[in-house]
This record gives sequence, C-alpha cells and structure tokens, in this order.
Amino acid sequence: MPYSAHSVWKHDIDSKGPGISDEGDLFLLPNGDCIEVGMMENPRTKQVELYKEYWTEPPVDAGSGGLKKTPCVVVKTFSSQGVNERTRKGIIIRIGDHCQGILEPGEGDSSHMIVVERWVRTPVEQTPALASASLVSGEDVAHWIKDWRSNTDEPRVDVVMPCMWACDEGRKLGDEIVTRGERWRVTEVTR
Repeated sequence: MPYSAHSVWKHDIDSKGPGISDEGDLFLLPNGDCIEVGMMENPRTKQVELYKEYWTEPPVDAGSGGLKKTPCVVVKTFSSQGVNERTRKGIIIRIGDHCQGILEPGEGDSSHMIVVERWVRTPVEQTPALASASLVSGEDVAHWIKDWRSNTDEPRVDVVMPCMWACDEGRKLGDEIVTRGERWRVTEVTR
C-alpha cells in the first residue's frame, strides 16, 4: 500500500473528553479508500492503544463527469452569557449527506455530558417507511434520518442542536439561530 502522510489531530471537542488527540499514518488502499493507523490514549484506561480508521468517498453522481457537488456547512456556538453563567463550546458540520453536531458542557453544567447528534440524508427508496408517504405526495426526495447513536433525546439533555437548520440548502455565511439560550452562527459554507 502506498504511504500517503503522517498526521496529528488535536480534537478541540471530543465526545470522549477534553484534550484528546491522535496520531497516525495514512495509506492509500487499492480501491481508492484510505486507512489511518495510529496510536492514541484510551480515555477510559489511560493506556496508549492502536487504532484503525477507514476513510472512504461517497459514490459519484451518475452523469456528473466524476465530480460530486458536496455542500459543506460549519456552524459554531457563540456564547453571549454573563461571566458567572455556563459557557459551552459546540460545532455542527454538514458535509454532503452527513451532519454531526457536538456540544461540550460549560462550567456549571449539571449534566457534565457531551451532547452528540448525527444525521444522514437517505434517498426515499432506501427508507421504506418514507417511500410510501412520498408516493402519496408525489415527491422524489431524500430525507434526513437521525442516527440511533445521537444522545439528544435523553431526558437529562437540555440542549437543542440545530443540525437540521444547518442542513437547510439556503444556509449562508453569518446566518444565526438561538436554541435554548445557545447562539449558533454559520462560519463556513461551500457548495
């Protein structure tokens, strides 16, 4: 396998806790995907362990000449709360048909829980429950489905992640929304 690169990633926000980083080597696989192999500290055991991640590219749209238009939107929290109130750090990133948001608790947060929400945009024909509804309405569209690993529906979570707002096709740089006192702003957009 051809060697591609060696990188270190420092995670500003990570569901495993603060100060997480990983370091790995990237190798190009024969099918065009990439494998990342490296070492990182397991936050639970505090031991440095081997990890592997596979990076793949979604299929290219038919008739696109090999180019896929992949919208990218980055939304970040901007706290305007007082000095003695909690401040959180959060980010939502949409890349193509995938969206993930993560919000780190601030000082004074009673839950001490990192909130994660993931969504995937799925064609109707791959979602049988939605397919019959779209046949009735005559729509031929894709729908966003929340990933079962999201924890925003848990009773102790007092956060609303504006992931679907971030995925709106009309989002532009500087757009803002406030959800339960948390101010979010679009900081990057590419189409």
